[in-house]
Amino acid sequence: MSFISRLTLRRMGIASLACFAATQTFAQMREGNYGYGGISVGRTESKPGSPEQVASALGVGGIVTDFSRDRNGTGYKVYGGWQLDPNFALEGGFFDLGNSGYRANTLPTGSLDAQFRVKGLNLDLVGTLPLGPNFSALGRIGVVGSRTRVRFSQTGAVAMSDASEHTTSGKLGLGLQYAMGSSMLLRGEVETFRVRDAQGGHVSVNMMSLGLVVPFGYGQRAMAKAGTPFFNSQTFTQSQAPLALTASLTSLEPASPHVDGTLEAAQRNSAQECGDPKPSGSALGCLSDEGTAVDLAGAR
Repeated sequence: MSFISRLTLRRMGIASLACFAATQTFAQMREGNYGYGGISVGRTESKPGSPEQVASALGVGGIVTDFSRDRNGTGYKVYGGWQLDPNFALEGGFFDLGNSGYRANTLPTGSLDAQFRVKGLNLDLVGTLPLGPNFSALGRIGVVGSRTRVRFSQTGAVAMSDASEHTTSGKLGLGLQYAMGSSMLLRGEVETFRVRDAQGGHVSVNMMSLGLVVPFGYGQRAMAKAGTPFFNSQTFTQSQAPLALTASLTSLEPASPHVDGTLEAAQRNSAQECGDPKPSGSALGCLSDEGTAVDLAGAR
């Protein structure tokens, strides 16, 4: 291999190291700045309806003899967000708070079965407080755009019509988050939604959920922090770079005899450029200002 080829390989190697260093620096600059997506499923609880609402539908003389609520349901939410910095994220998503309802018996003789369902969109500001290497506490406050639907099944003297109502309201939440490695997070949360009940009143719906979150772009930075082999410009110093290049070049095929004169001339020129009146024995005697050299002559 000619001296010119060796010089080209050397320059390409240094350029590659510089690119790795720039990539690592960019990743460090983006710390805490990544996207994520997730899904959570859990149990919901609410107190829909009231005996007074049923009695008002019966008219004068109507009495509610029995009233019971179906308070629990199964809800879920699908969401995505952007971690603005290590402590705050902006998150939006879709939620379904499941079914809830109530049953009532009346005099004059009749019965009523009501089913409520709440769905909507939310936009939250999520705060994160680290508690340890893997755990962190979550707190959220957000805005909710929801739709409540209620459907009635009735007999006898009760007369209530199906209804639907849209509203904009707020929500609050607290939770814990656990990092399951560098590519998945586990969340447990308790949230409360303040929504309309489609019957002229408000109802609070609480949801306890467990979810999985997948960060986008977080894994590489986490591996770098954990010490996973990855180029680091702070530990791969300039003095180490020529050694790595020398080791690579010594494995190349020997140069042909006809290039010996070229190598010797290059050694003399390199030595003169470095201020050394005698050849240093290195084809390239001044790689850096610190005087570090790559021994290309030893690769012949």
